[in-house]
Amino acid sequence: MEDYKKIKKMLWLSRHFLTKDQKDELRRIFGEDLIIDHCSQQVLTGQEVFFLAQGYELLGIVLPTYLINEVFEIKKKNNWKVQIIYSVAARHETGKMILNPANGQAEKEFAFSHVRWEELVDMQAVTKKLKKEKVIE
Repeated sequence: MEDYKKIKKMLWLSRHFLTKDQKDELRRIFGEDLIIDHCSQQVLTGQEVFFLAQGYELLGIVLPTYLINEVFEIKKKNNWKVQIIYSVAARHETGKMILNPANGQAEKEFAFSHVRWEELVDMQAVTKKLKKEKVIE
């Protein structure tokens, strides 16, 4: 079993603030003295993430798949020891109805709540660009 209590410093890379439930669970897992720094800066490359997260043992992310892929490529290439985690959330009905701005229809409102933290151990998404053939008239 890993000794998570040895981890003392985390970078939370997201436009969203951590909820109380997310922070409480992080401190339960990693210890009450865990330092959590929040960076809401928009990042466009894995190299930017690598630069921002230097000096951190733990990296919490909310990033698109292609960026996570880049981060793992850099992590492997540089033998970067940072642990990468993300929050798993549940979606549940609030009991309220809201107006969907896209279609003007009433629909059920949903909220998200924190379920648990998970570590991303590896990431390899194989993708290809979709290309529509041009029609020549």
